Amino acid sequence: MRLAVLLVPAGWLAAASCTGGEDASGTAGAGGASTTTSTSSTSSTTSAGGGSGCPALALPPEVPAGWSELTDWSCDCRFYYPPTPELMPAPIAWEPCPAALGSVDCRKMVVDWTPAYAFAIYSQAPLYVHDDGTPTLMFRRISERWITDMIADADGPVRMALMRVRGSQETAGGSGAGCSLGSPGYRWPRFALGVQGHDSEGDWLASPHQGALVGTVDTPKPEVFRHYTDGRVRSWFMSEDYLAWENSTDFKVVASPWDQTDIDVTSPPDDPDNLHANQVRWWKNALFWKTNAGSTSGINVWTAQAGARPFIRWVGDDTRGAADLGTDGTDLVWAYGEGGVLPDTITYVTRSIMTAPFTTDGATALASARRLRSEPDKCVGCDHFEVGCGYAAHRGAPSVLVVRLSDGWSWRVPEVWPDNSPEKALGITCDEVFVGGKIDGIYNIARIRLDSLGPGMAPD
Repeated sequence: MRLAVLLVPAGWLAAASCTGGEDASGTAGAGGASTTTSTSSTSSTTSAGGGSGCPALALPPEVPAGWSELTDWSCDCRFYYPPTPELMPAPIAWEPCPAALGSVDCRKMVVDWTPAYAFAIYSQAPLYVHDDGTPTLMFRRISERWITDMIADADGPVRMALMRVRGSQETAGGSGAGCSLGSPGYRWPRFALGVQGHDSEGDWLASPHQGALVGTVDTPKPEVFRHYTDGRVRSWFMSEDYLAWENSTDFKVVASPWDQTDIDVTSPPDDPDNLHANQVRWWKNALFWKTNAGSTSGINVWTAQAGARPFIRWVGDDTRGAADLGTDGTDLVWAYGEGGVLPDTITYVTRSIMTAPFTTDGATALASARRLRSEPDKCVGCDHFEVGCGYAAHRGAPSVLVVRLSDGWSWRVPEVWPDNSPEKALGITCDEVFVGGKIDGIYNIARIRLDSLGPGMAPD
């Protein structure tokens, strides 16, 4: 996958990870010369489009009464939002998970806005845990006629909502959509939604129009951040202070501070192994990413002060590698492979889950690293860890694996194929792990109490 990343300080309504369509379930070697500057990379953008020049239209019947129309992206690609808090959609409701999942204390989202539909909820939504432990989700409610992105407290009010009404030629699976919102993501209080396409009835997959809508939970109307017409499909990532994008046609990583002078972060010619970046992750002002090619993988980091550099990586060594980094700013957790890879696979012979106190210095991370247990997932680099409150969770091949960082003790979220297969960790609090996947035959989001997962497994 090719990558380019644009970093923008917090005042630019920084935002989050947005990939895919609406129905998708020590040296400068890693980064090259981090002080390289050039002119702004915004020359490929167009004007926001739409806006005050769009003709007024009656709201479609699917749009709730009192909602406002957003035409800033395009007159032919309109979105709808509640202008005041009292017009927000109904809060999240929870109900018990099916008995097939056993005795765990599990609750799933109630789906009461559409008939039985396998993709009623986008189930890989990001979760943010506030300092007081309150979890807030950005997720998507989907019906045959409309799609609404939302930010809501797990046990409280809805903070943001943005609706798209499906076009007349569009199927429930998304085919034929003239414009589409990318997968949702945010870092409280900011969010971003990628936009693809430009009209109501065309094919968004073939459209050259790409960009993002960004906003905050206390500002009802999102704004157009960028509107490109170069056909490059972009994904969006954010921290509290930066917005980043990646695309599928460039390998280059670019940082842009307030003055809009670009800083080249990394590209294959500057990388010591000539590798490109993926698995982009933020923590505040530090950007982490994985570089990989076949059996070679490693974790890198960029900060404005120190530039881009290898972090947990063994340059030129294809017998070991690291990926899947997750952090909550207190602990780092990653997957480590060694012994080379098995023939005709990308599976390391030996795989481990590692942890260290948070740092952006690779030597410090490796010096303080501890092995927690074996890594059951055969793919190092396929699913990053979610970390919080002394726990980490990610895909455990199968289902979701939860690991306690103090001693490596672990638990598996139960699954019963084919109708109950929680497969993606969305976030973790001191009491619960939030997971996404198929639950009772529908892609959904569930919350499971950690103390109900049973005795667990000793580290191996």
